[in-house]
Amino acid sequence: MPQRSFSREILPLNGEWFLSYNENQNQTKVTLPGTMDEWGKGNPNQNKNETKHLSRLVTYEGKAYYTRQIEVPPSFQGQSIFLYLERTKHTTVFVNNDEVGSCNSLQTPHCYNITNQLKPGINQLTIVVDNSKNFYPAGVSNSHALVEHTQTNWNGILGNIHLEARPQCYIDSVNISPNLEKRLINIRLNISNNSQKETLANIQLQAIPHHHTKNNPLSVKTTNLTLKKGNNSIELDYPMGDAPLLWSEYTPHLYVLSTSVKIENSDDTIKTVFGMRKLSTESTQFSINGKKTYLRGKHDACVFPLTGYPPMTKNEWMDYLGKLSTYGINYIRFHSWTPPRAAFEAADELGIYLQPEIPYWGAIPDSNKEILDFYQEEGKSIIQAYSSHPSFVMLALGNELGGSTQTMKKIVDFYRTYNKDILYSFGSNNYLGREGHKQGEDFFTTCRVGEDHLNGYANHVRSSFAFADAEGGGILNACYPSTRITYKEAITSCPIPIISHEAGQFQIYPDFKQIEKYTGVLKPWNLQTFHTRIQEKNMGDQVQDFHRASGKWAAQCYKADFEIALRTPGFGGIQLLDLQDFPGQGTALVGLLDVFMDNKGAMKAEEFSSFCNQIVPLALFDRYTWFNNETLHIDLQIANYSEHDLKTPVKWTLKNKNGELIHQGLIDTKTAQGTLSPFYPITCSLKKILIPTQLILSISVAENTNPNTYNLWVYPAQLEQQAKTTCRIITDMNKDAFKDLSEGATLLWFPKHEHLTDISLDGLAIPDYWNYAMFKGISEDMKKPVSPGTLSILTNPHHPLFKNFPTDEHTDWQWWFIIKNSRPLILDATPKEFKPIIQVIDNIERNHKLGLVFEMKVGNGKLLISMINPKKMNEKPEGKQFLHALISYANSSDFNPSYICQPDEFQRIFSHKVVPPNIIKVENPTDYR
Repeated sequence: MPQRSFSREILPLNGEWFLSYNENQNQTKVTLPGTMDEWGKGNPNQNKNETKHLSRLVTYEGKAYYTRQIEVPPSFQGQSIFLYLERTKHTTVFVNNDEVGSCNSLQTPHCYNITNQLKPGINQLTIVVDNSKNFYPAGVSNSHALVEHTQTNWNGILGNIHLEARPQCYIDSVNISPNLEKRLINIRLNISNNSQKETLANIQLQAIPHHHTKNNPLSVKTTNLTLKKGNNSIELDYPMGDAPLLWSEYTPHLYVLSTSVKIENSDDTIKTVFGMRKLSTESTQFSINGKKTYLRGKHDACVFPLTGYPPMTKNEWMDYLGKLSTYGINYIRFHSWTPPRAAFEAADELGIYLQPEIPYWGAIPDSNKEILDFYQEEGKSIIQAYSSHPSFVMLALGNELGGSTQTMKKIVDFYRTYNKDILYSFGSNNYLGREGHKQGEDFFTTCRVGEDHLNGYANHVRSSFAFADAEGGGILNACYPSTRITYKEAITSCPIPIISHEAGQFQIYPDFKQIEKYTGVLKPWNLQTFHTRIQEKNMGDQVQDFHRASGKWAAQCYKADFEIALRTPGFGGIQLLDLQDFPGQGTALVGLLDVFMDNKGAMKAEEFSSFCNQIVPLALFDRYTWFNNETLHIDLQIANYSEHDLKTPVKWTLKNKNGELIHQGLIDTKTAQGTLSPFYPITCSLKKILIPTQLILSISVAENTNPNTYNLWVYPAQLEQQAKTTCRIITDMNKDAFKDLSEGATLLWFPKHEHLTDISLDGLAIPDYWNYAMFKGISEDMKKPVSPGTLSILTNPHHPLFKNFPTDEHTDWQWWFIIKNSRPLILDATPKEFKPIIQVIDNIERNHKLGLVFEMKVGNGKLLISMINPKKMNEKPEGKQFLHALISYANSSDFNPSYICQPDEFQRIFSHKVVPPNIIKVENPTDYR
């Protein structure tokens, strides 16, 4: 039965259809909306060894015929009948075997006028959906609209599917642009007049506050004009009163515009949601309605493993975006795809800024008509379909593009003729940032500003990189830890706002318990393969420990990454990759949430939002480790991106891990809106801290419920002398030393790194970037160093070694210098029961058992082995203290290794040949050369 949508009648077509693969094949019943994956139709996927991405149970690429009988109700007679398909691939429509036409849009609805093909009574409707990639330029096939690494190249029809009856004179589209300065909206109407003559029309406009019933509707504006036959493009202004409600992240007020067109015998009304807002730029910052804002964002790769496609209802998007908002996220960049209308509707209500992208990843050559035509049609469709939504504030041409800047500018100039209020970028991280921003862009999403030179990382605006893309993996892995690092120097050469592109990318070892969650169309055969591999390496019992420890350390790195950008004066924003896992491109498990948006337990939403929020208290200090004869110097600073100037007391406390108060204070602060406050210095004496101690600095702003916290470590400047020395320190395990060991000596051995390069790895302080498989291949192709590929340490904080070196079970900043001056030993030749005191967690591709510190009995002797470089340790407080902890432990009665190593096994451990695994190369459309 028809349904009514304002003045129009709607005949839903969801339900039973018949599917075939060609015109003459037997048909099978299916239910639309849906996809062939959901129905189990297609070619069975037999490749259960796939590790690059999740796997489809069935695959299919080509034509699929969807057919059903429709009966046009009598009330539709005399009206224009449209077929509406909300989201699908290339379609060709037939009515009673007569071809109506084709549509190629990937990201917007397909709408067909089928009036002339319909006959009274029963009609046969056939929709041919062809998901062949040859309909699009090559760069589209890499995009997250089609690629198997994300939503897959499904075949089907999603969302709303219906017939719509429109009167002889109907509104084809309404696009609204708010003008805050003049307190009005500009309305662009396309009206179709299908009568046989020019017609006098009455147009009525009225805006009503949405969800604000106490506010009265605005006045009705009436305009009379003559419509010519066919299409009419009309622009009208509508006044919004003296004090219109504004839309922003602070106050997401919405209006509904009712637009009616009446002629002699018919009328047509549609309603459009809009908001009074203006996202603009002020020098290097963004501004919303005249208030500076900071974009706290995430990248969205279209990861929805139960369906293989994005949600199509507003409630689903409210759940998804609502969860992100609890983490403080106010901005989402959709990597080379555009979400459906429901996403914009949800973001409108939640006050979240959205940046869709054209589905393209690759090079844009000069004067290529196929690519230019695609960009113009797809972009125009996206702007016309969604840009009235206030959440649609930015648009980019795709991901990490190369090629012709001239063509990019031509495309963006074309888009501005349809909507000049959106902020445009030529693409996200084009040329990997090496060419800087381009004239014609409103903002610059990048990882660096211009070419790298011999000035370290001064041009970087992201703190972590692949080794193929930046020496040593970037700032966090290469620069001694400090919270005073900023991107201040990098942004001086860019006059427009910068968004840090795909920040983070810190791997977390997987929790294989998540496998049971995959109850939909995509199966985690990649995770099952990785699970099998770790079990074959006899470390299956450590998986949960690996997951927990690597997750905790990755969370701290995300905090550091986020805060570097946040404390940079005048910075535009940051876009994480990602808050959730990316299960493709080699399986990149880089999220604090899994693909189902469930928290992994590494950091709760309230803790994440303590540094990802409108107001964030920051602590600036030179280092995380101190001697107790030093004075702790900290500068407190407030980032204020709330709606108003901030005048508030800030409370800070310094406690030990037992919760005992060491110091505290209360500081009155002032911070102008959209700025960083002046520094408020804190100084603390540490002389009363007599033993190695971990401290927790907590800073609370009255307006925030969750304090921002930092771990600090204090060590005695004068180390306690050993009362009795029982162990001997060696750097060479020669014949005499081994003989002494076998006969009962106690030895602390620091192997020389150069003697064990073939069976050890370089020390990697931060978790491996993205995934090991992808960038190992890229680095090798570029003849660049390959990342060591490790994730975190794993240790037992209650082990007696740590009586003199307090630690958690995972890496934290006091370990950075120690790890950087180490070479974890590959212990694959040891039996399952052998566990290092300090183990280094390897990546899921390689799964080495790695030891940083480990112990054993050999003959009658005891041996403690440390893979650090002892000569470097005295350079830093943490190094000096760790060296002391090793010696103290080796000389203590606690040193009593349980593992007995036979001489032949000992020789095998330190001389075995490491057989590298066969790691399948993962291709990347971006050219890192």
